[in-house]
Amino acid sequence: MNQRVVGVTMGDPAGVGGEVLVRAMHQLFVDLEAGELPREALAICGDIHVDIEAFRDIQWKIYGDRKRLEEIAMREGTPSLVDLPNVEIVEVETEGSGFGWGQLSEQGALAQVSYLRSVLSDVADGKVHALATGPIHKQALAMMGVPHVGHTEWLAAEAGVEHPVMMLAGPRLRVIPATIHIALRDVKDALQPELLNAIIETTVVGMKRWLGFSHPRLAICGVNPHAGDGGLMGDEEVRWLGPLVHELASTLPAEIRGPLPADTAFYFAAQGQDDAVIAMYHDQALAPLKLLHFEEAINLTLGLPYLRTSVDHGTAYDIAGKGKASARSMLNALVIAGCSLSLAFSKKDH
Repeated sequence: MNQRVVGVTMGDPAGVGGEVLVRAMHQLFVDLEAGELPREALAICGDIHVDIEAFRDIQWKIYGDRKRLEEIAMREGTPSLVDLPNVEIVEVETEGSGFGWGQLSEQGALAQVSYLRSVLSDVADGKVHALATGPIHKQALAMMGVPHVGHTEWLAAEAGVEHPVMMLAGPRLRVIPATIHIALRDVKDALQPELLNAIIETTVVGMKRWLGFSHPRLAICGVNPHAGDGGLMGDEEVRWLGPLVHELASTLPAEIRGPLPADTAFYFAAQGQDDAVIAMYHDQALAPLKLLHFEEAINLTLGLPYLRTSVDHGTAYDIAGKGKASARSMLNALVIAGCSLSLAFSKKDH
């Protein structure tokens, strides 16, 4: 049996990343001891068979501050993470620094960037096979001279991937924004047939390879209200989006519908009619997702040579160090990262 390793980064040591990581790791091992995995997490996947014994053999490499993690575990009344089976903490040069709580500092910025550099080095060397990331502060990347605005862009650049796909997923709804962190006025120019073609193809491949969907069902939103209403409210749907969807529906191993009015597409997807919704811009996708799955949703990056999962929340400085942060998103991110490995998936249909 080949060893499989999930790399886990703590994120900003002054934020809630360490807290949710400690709580989620312990809950994961409680569940494994009971011979199960959280149904909430597994509902994010498609038709998979989870081999619990294989999942127990997964190795977990945590890139974070041991002192901070042990401090949190002591406060939580749980054993140190290194006392859990198959868990290793990979220390970096900032180990034991005085990070404080609830604010970005130079040492905290250096730490969270160091965790990512260390795990990416191990990914490149084939020592890590899936990645789950804690929340970072985007200003930390700029402070440390990292030429990327966030995790997704950095990981894609390291892997040489031009069009990574950001999926946000909960048990009932999975969404993909075709354009992400740009102004609404720039969406029209950014949305090009080549971009959307790449996103849809990457989504189909990623859902089959990493999430167990043998024949993904995708709903494609329109750009305009009522999907343009036949050209009355914009012509993108008639001019290029409709023909593109029709072409891809006939060539890809997936069921692809659209362009659809966004105000109803999410409703039917949440009822189980579709496996994922591809939206045209950030808030079109994330508003319905967070309405349904504010605490438990996770972020996945498709298109990489491995699956990267993450919490779908930030550093939450306002509650950092207070033991208030929900660990549901981190727990789901850990489970899906583990399930993406061949140890935990059946090979059926993908």
